[in-house]
Amino acid sequence: MLLVKSILSSVAQLARLGRRSEPTQSVAGQTLPTAAGPSSAGSALSDAMRQIVAEYDVANISPRALSEMLQKLRQAGALSDKDFQELSSIRLDLDNEGVGLDERINLVERYAKKLGSIREQRDANPAVRQATQASLQRQLAWLQKSVQIRTGTSPLGFDTLA
Repeated sequence: MLLVKSILSSVAQLARLGRRSEPTQSVAGQTLPTAAGPSSAGSALSDAMRQIVAEYDVANISPRALSEMLQKLRQAGALSDKDFQELSSIRLDLDNEGVGLDERINLVERYAKKLGSIREQRDANPAVRQATQASLQRQLAWLQKSVQIRTGTSPLGFDTLA
């Protein structure tokens, strides 16, 4: 939950900054028009973030593509260092599980199963289980929101990442 709140906070701050900026804003070396007014769907920066997320299908993605997506989001200012590290732990998990760099996997399904397994564990240390469960919930929520953004089923776009 903390990761999701942090992501939402970062996105909201970036959107506010975008609304106060000049008519154009530079994102990853490109000059993009800035959205005007508080009623707009978001700034050019959040549009760039939506565009990056939309390029990748986390329900059918390779570890290499996941790393590319996270790096692009970080460069666009969409992820804090902490968020980047937590989401990068997905990649570390895949490496530890022996998933090949270009092997396609469904991260949403994989993390939903992991979360279910953690919830069923009764013999593990409760504090460790709770921390692991919280981390998996944040990662799964992010993955699910990514799918919604990509498919256009997110009602308010990237700014509602939760």
